[in-house]
Amino acid sequence: MYWKEHKILLIANVYEGKASHFRTNGIPLSKDHLLNDLNVILKLIKRLYLTKLVFLGDLYHTNFNIKNELIDGG
Repeated sequence: MYWKEHKILLIANVYEGKASHFRTNGIPLSKDHLLNDLNVILKLIKRLYLTKLVFLGDLYHTNFNIKNELIDGG
């Protein structure tokens, strides 16, 4: 989402590590998945002259879950 008045780009669901995780589980995904996404983000930063880039969540795709650690007492 682009907040034009403040030149802020809000991004969610980047899922770094998704391609690797999927390939490990037999689902073919390009190795360039994250690089392509980051290149698109870079182009937006340059084109929109952003003052801020905000990642809202789901930055990583992983089996680790902090809720599991809290529940297990880890």
